[in-house]
Amino acid sequence: MGLRSATSFTCLLLSEIITVPLAFWFISTLHAIVYTILIFPALFWLSFLLYGWFIKIQPPKPFKGSEQQASAKRVGGHGKHVLTSDGRIVEYIVYGSDRDDADVIIQMHGAGCTAGIVCEWNASMLKQLNIKGIAPT
Repeated sequence: MGLRSATSFTCLLLSEIITVPLAFWFISTLHAIVYTILIFPALFWLSFLLYGWFIKIQPPKPFKGSEQQASAKRVGGHGKHVLTSDGRIVEYIVYGSDRDDADVIIQMHGAGCTAGIVCEWNASMLKQLNIKGIAPT
């Protein structure tokens, strides 16, 4: 997502948020309440729907293994990836202990999180505990 689309989305949301107080200022109270309860949430939902559609129609960015490895190194891990039989690329970060006798854990992070964040949070702790972490993105 480029700066232009993020800026456009932010302007759209701000314009919708600003219209609620303006509705109470310029139109009757009953109309303002209807706008606030019915129309504003619908416009808010529609803006997210349109933004998601806009992101979905963008062509996928090409995968560059060197960029993924450099990004993983910045947060304390080693970036790796595998190509599945159906052509998808699954990237993951290995972090924590580098010793051969280390226990291994697979960290499946929650929504809105990446392997880089999990690595950044846990790399030094896992190294101290002699644990190797693997987190897919």
